Amino acid sequence: IVKYDKVVLFGPFDAKIEFFDFLSEDERFLKLKIEIKDADNMDVNQQHHFIKEYFTQELYSGICY
Repeated sequence: IVKYDKVVLFGPFDAKIEFFDFLSEDERFLKLKIEIKDADNMDVNQQHHFIKEYFTQELYSGICY
């Protein structure tokens, strides 16, 4: 994930928070923008749709990070 500027961690449980804490302790990821989103259990197609919608919405929302 080091080659990306922004990452979204999502899911129904606290593993995303634990992973965020793990990444936050590593210097390689200090410049990485990480957002955490709650989400229901999803199959692979739903996950792809979630990611596509998340980043498409961000492109058109005018939000700059």
